[in-house]
Amino acid sequence: MSAAKKFKLKPMLGLAIGAAMCYPAIQQSALSVAGEPLYNILSGTMFSSPVYIDFFGIPIISVDYTGTVIPVYINNVMTLGYDNVMMPFFACTFATSAVVLAIFFKTKDKLLKEMAIPNFISGIFGVTEPAIYGILLPLKKPFIISCIAGGIGGAFYGHFNFRKFILGGMDYKKLPPDSFYPGREAVDAYGHYKEDIALFAELGLRCYRFSISWSRIFPTGEEKEPNEAGLRYYDNYIDELLKYGIEPIVTICHFDMPLALVEKYGSWRSRTVIDCYIRYCEALFRRYKEKVRYWITFNEINMLMHLPFMGAGLCFQEGENELQVKYQAAHNELVASALATKLAHEINPAFQIGCMLAAGSVYPYSCNPLDVWESMKKDRENYFFIDVQVRGEYPSYAKKILEKEGIHLEIGADDARILKENTVDFVSLSYYNSRCVRADGKGEASGGNVFASAKNPYLTCSQWGWPIDPMGLRITLNALYDRYQKPLFIVENGLGAVDEVETDGSINDDYRIDYLRSHIQAMMQAVDEDGVELLGYTPWGCVDLICATTGEMSKRYGLIYVDKDNAGNGTLKRTKKKSFHWYKEVIASNGENLR
Repeated sequence: MSAAKKFKLKPMLGLAIGAAMCYPAIQQSALSVAGEPLYNILSGTMFSSPVYIDFFGIPIISVDYTGTVIPVYINNVMTLGYDNVMMPFFACTFATSAVVLAIFFKTKDKLLKEMAIPNFISGIFGVTEPAIYGILLPLKKPFIISCIAGGIGGAFYGHFNFRKFILGGMDYKKLPPDSFYPGREAVDAYGHYKEDIALFAELGLRCYRFSISWSRIFPTGEEKEPNEAGLRYYDNYIDELLKYGIEPIVTICHFDMPLALVEKYGSWRSRTVIDCYIRYCEALFRRYKEKVRYWITFNEINMLMHLPFMGAGLCFQEGENELQVKYQAAHNELVASALATKLAHEINPAFQIGCMLAAGSVYPYSCNPLDVWESMKKDRENYFFIDVQVRGEYPSYAKKILEKEGIHLEIGADDARILKENTVDFVSLSYYNSRCVRADGKGEASGGNVFASAKNPYLTCSQWGWPIDPMGLRITLNALYDRYQKPLFIVENGLGAVDEVETDGSINDDYRIDYLRSHIQAMMQAVDEDGVELLGYTPWGCVDLICATTGEMSKRYGLIYVDKDNAGNGTLKRTKKKSFHWYKEVIASNGENLR
């Protein structure tokens, strides 16, 4: 039966067949955005091979913003088999164009209207031009259609540039003046903290992790005295937590630093920033000496290598050795973390200072020794910085990596002693999924928390393509505890998903309950059966928030729904999801109801 006939019977099947048949043309395409190849924009993220980036580039970025993507490529239809693919192509082309036109007339969103016109025009004439159409169906309804063809890449310019921006590949000064920043207001925790904390108390939370904004305390990073108004806000926030018996867990630097330090010193590439960071730490340690016990020096320190601007404020000049800059910045952060640990213990010996990594064990795709070795190398990449923070020195494999890459670090005369004498008290981690690698780089790829991964055939995936692997959490906890013999603390674990508000106002997120249940059970097994020492568990996140890597609101993690959409519209009203009530029972029983 021809693809055209199948398409009449099963539209999605026909669409998929049409896309698959176009793969040879897709491989050879040279699409670009703002004159830059897609694989440059995405280098070092989901996929390492430009061949696959050409095919997956648009879907990856689209998934970041919405949900499900069905790619259809229109090019060289004669060479691909006219009879087999023209019906699906024509149907897709005009269907997508019709939806775009409907969006233009129906939506009140200015951004969508601006994007709809060029996409509609391209859709009509795209049958004879190279184009990729991504039909995005977050709620089984057409939401938006992106079309990149010829000279109309600007229609999706902001979304591409956001991805490139957080990866450190774009100068923030060159962002368009009308750029929309969802995180500027986000869900307005600043104005809703009392309401939020009251909900935390109703939930039964015994501890709550949050971060303090460095620039609220030292706006330029170089002031001699901290900003009293900023400290008063955190006074009130911490006091409100303590009022309900909720212990604060504070991340000192969570992908955040004063922009002035980026502009003046190039961020963490300069050792001057170490002194600025220690001044900031001292202000916090002395202010909250009797109120906060648990501190995390840097959020997911290993993300610096993958999200350099977001992770460490790093921007690169053309021709600059980016790897050299990243490792130097990482070394400076490691020294800063050790000095902060030293200072904390001097101010209050009862302080518990922790490091943090974006965790997730890396599986070999097969028992092929080459796959096993590749997985070991990837695990070491994750452990690199934590090895230093826990053991107090660079491991031998790390020194060999630096040597092989020609990296020459500027190391202070006292750095080795500082690192050795001031190791952390506990290891905290985020866990969303495991990873899987093949030495040959072939096979189907999978999504995940920034890191590239081969698709694991034994796992299901979230709406965003992230593998769901509760056993992976147990494996990860055991691997970390075996390696470090330090108490662990799970400070991030959760499921990003599109939540739908029912007509009665309820949010029935059973998928999130399933995810959390299975992961908490795995955590309990690691403690009860394997002997892992675990300080606590804080899911990501209690309240819906702006997704860090994509800047969207629709990818929700919270147990509490916030009325706000991707365009910034909404009342910010808080609503308890079904998962809120479920998790409340889990806390009340201390997990016994899950056994």
